[in-house]
Amino acid sequence: ERMRELVVEDEEPITPLVDKIRPLYEEHGVSTVMIMGGSGEFFEVADTVIKLREFLPYDVTAEAKAIAARDHRAPAWADPDFGNLPARRPRPESIDPRKGSKVKIKARDKRIQFGREEIDLQAVEQLVEPAQHRLIGWALWYLAEHFFDGRTTIEEALAQMEALIEQKGLLAILPHESGEFSYVRRFEIAAALNRLRSLRLA
Repeated sequence: ERMRELVVEDEEPITPLVDKIRPLYEEHGVSTVMIMGGSGEFFEVADTVIKLREFLPYDVTAEAKAIAARDHRAPAWADPDFGNLPARRPRPESIDPRKGSKVKIKARDKRIQFGREEIDLQAVEQLVEPAQHRLIGWALWYLAEHFFDGRTTIEEALAQMEALIEQKGLLAILPHESGEFSYVRRFEIAAALNRLRSLRLA
């Protein structure tokens, strides 16, 4: 609050998160989880406030809302909307699993060898077995070959491929029948795509 008084809207290119956190959820469906101990600035916009007492969690939302109501503050900036999120449209040629003349897609620990690139998925904790990593590698290639054209967004392509898998099974996107693949959600595939260093957008 003190910083808002010092730096006015016309001078500050960075908008405080507290002023955009509700529009982010209401306009784009993106939830935010915050762990903090030094600010009650977010009480007013929070759906749920959890307090740790001797390392045990307690729901104190009502108490936090009461505190916020006693000290109501209007948003610092005039525009209450979050704004548009730019659509990401991959160029298919930037998703290439070929190494020389051969396609190379291999799962190694929590990494995928994808052509000349290595995709590190160690931070994607939802992935628990190599069969999932193998599927992701082939799914990326299928997306590049069948869905990405420089106009289709990542969200649209993943939804189309997910519908195809639900209708015809995993074999619809795999080069051959095998028990070495395991189902993953579109979110894990997107996480891998975002970690592919060769990815370029149209």
